[in-house]
Amino acid sequence: MGSLHQRIECRRYGSPFSLQSEINGLYRAFASTKSLDIEPGEESAHGSVFGLAFSPTGDVLVAACEKNSILSFDPYSHQKIKTITGAHADCVNCIRFLDSRIFLSCSDDTTVGVWDLRKLDQKAYSLVGHRDWVKSIEYCYKTRLVITAGFDDTIRLWDLNEFSSGAVQGRVVMSVRFIARIVLSPDSAQLVVSSTIGMLAVIQNLDLQSLERDFCDFSMDQCWFSHRKEDFSYLNDEHFTREKNKLKFCYDVLPEMNPLAITSLQMHPKGECLLTRFASSIGDREWSALYVLDDALTLDGNPKLCRYVEEPNKEREYIKEPCFSYDGRIAFSPFSFGLRLLACDDTCGEAVGAVLTQEIARPFSEVKTLISHRNTVLSTRCSPVHMLLASGCLGGNVCFYQPRI
Repeated sequence: MGSLHQRIECRRYGSPFSLQSEINGLYRAFASTKSLDIEPGEESAHGSVFGLAFSPTGDVLVAACEKNSILSFDPYSHQKIKTITGAHADCVNCIRFLDSRIFLSCSDDTTVGVWDLRKLDQKAYSLVGHRDWVKSIEYCYKTRLVITAGFDDTIRLWDLNEFSSGAVQGRVVMSVRFIARIVLSPDSAQLVVSSTIGMLAVIQNLDLQSLERDFCDFSMDQCWFSHRKEDFSYLNDEHFTREKNKLKFCYDVLPEMNPLAITSLQMHPKGECLLTRFASSIGDREWSALYVLDDALTLDGNPKLCRYVEEPNKEREYIKEPCFSYDGRIAFSPFSFGLRLLACDDTCGEAVGAVLTQEIARPFSEVKTLISHRNTVLSTRCSPVHMLLASGCLGGNVCFYQPRI
């Protein structure tokens, strides 16, 4: 076990650190310590760390692990609180908090588990309906509806208030072939869908209650293929012109990127940018890319590529999960046995503000590289309230990072 760093005082956006020079210096001051150490060659009981999530108050970190397990940590002491073995019947893919005590987990066993931090000996109940691996969970605070997506090519909606007799009846609201992941904007106004054929779809002015009706007869994959062939005749369809649940597509990439599968989506805290990670069909390369979602920034109203960086081709078959800092100024990206801190400019300015006046995409500015794992890093997550970062790797190790000040 590594030595513990002193807990830093919580400083929110707008604090004395809001000056550009001090923010830049603070991000460059990151250091790390290990909370769970797996020796080289030793196989962890919980397996690889596929996903991480902080509670809304930042008091708990929960990890989704390969070998059917869930881990919980105290982020302040960097100590593990509990290991839940047999949390699912297969790999646990991601964690999503609904409030300070309830969180959901999704798994390759096709189910979504509902958990209460006060009673972690067993899950409260399961959401059953998907027929293949479940890879994404989102929560709409406006409607209190849960949205899930899986490799069964469906997006499903669940109302947890309907829970009775141990079952919640979810329903399919969209059928999307080649679906990879989904992410919801913080204001629940946009739903982004990524695919395993390298395309992004954005549903704007989102109305979850009418989503099923609006897309019941729509073939998104046909539009994807038409778009790639530069056949835009489908744009006259009402799905692209209606006021609510308006559909946009994105294929704004550099020629050398050629996305093959967009496997990670992270929304900016203000909902104006989207961070993606994807594999390329050219030379077995990987990329991280930042897209602007605001209609005012693009001529056609479609998402626009604004920042990018090539990533090392390590463990290509595994999904890598980047994330934003709590203030949205920095992107943390898995980088071989560590991670990189990426900014839109050298001053660590706000992501959108840094690209408002730029018409062409530019490389990310690399702020710092942290190497602290003995295996390839797969997941990252920043606390929503503290300058605190966590990462998990293929070997099962979890690290915490915070500035030395």
